[in-house]
Amino acid sequence: MPSVRLTVLHAEAYQFPSSWIFPPTAIPYSIARIVTGGTGIFIVDGEQFPVLLGDVALIPEGATLECRSTSVNFSFISIRFTTSASIAGRDFLFEHLGLQRITPNCAETDLLHHFHELESGWAASGPGRAFLLAGHLNLIIAALSAHPGGANLPGKVKKNLILPSANALDPRIESIVELLAGNPRTNPNIKALCAQAHLSESALRRLFKGQMGKTISEYHRDLRMMAAARELFLTNRKVGEIAHDFGYHDANYFARLFHGVFGIPPTVYRRLTRQG
Repeated sequence: MPSVRLTVLHAEAYQFPSSWIFPPTAIPYSIARIVTGGTGIFIVDGEQFPVLLGDVALIPEGATLECRSTSVNFSFISIRFTTSASIAGRDFLFEHLGLQRITPNCAETDLLHHFHELESGWAASGPGRAFLLAGHLNLIIAALSAHPGGANLPGKVKKNLILPSANALDPRIESIVELLAGNPRTNPNIKALCAQAHLSESALRRLFKGQMGKTISEYHRDLRMMAAARELFLTNRKVGEIAHDFGYHDANYFARLFHGVFGIPPTVYRRLTRQG
């Protein structure tokens, strides 16, 4: 078994009304979700997965994700994370364990407990916080691999197996990804990123693009738009105010960037996500 490290980027519980829609979006990290109420549909790379109470979904980094609510009060706990392995690629963990994208009937297992603990631990502080978060995430992955229907039987390949990426995520780039994900409102300081990664600017830009498939600015833009989308859904603030908070002083420019990521303008996104 190679050396594998899981790093939690964010953890939060969500609840949505009926007819909520999350437009197709390329996800720049891996996601683990457990449904805590209602029903919905997760569409991963064009394939539909209906989900209900207790189902756990794993969405690999780089997948295109679309979500829909099919009931009142569709809710889930969502964990964003990165996976690094010493060999075989950043999604080696999924391939090695043979996990499915959807593992059903997990509500009565320890999985729900670990999701709740991870969600509450995200808001905690202290020197042991990162170890606590990683510990619960490791236990979630371990439990999924042991859950009936959660792992492949020897010699068989299940439908919906998450395939590995081509290259292992370099620890230096992983540290940059963690920093960017934790500061979506702040413009990246390239000199500070270079110092953290112990790389020259040209080397950092080249390695980041090679590992992530996007430039640093493109990757951070997508993270920023996803954080802005959450503000649009959860608050009644004007689009211009949200744009300003994320460093865009021209609301029209912000709207064009948002449309480029989500395929619809911010005002339409807000209306769609609040239907029902």
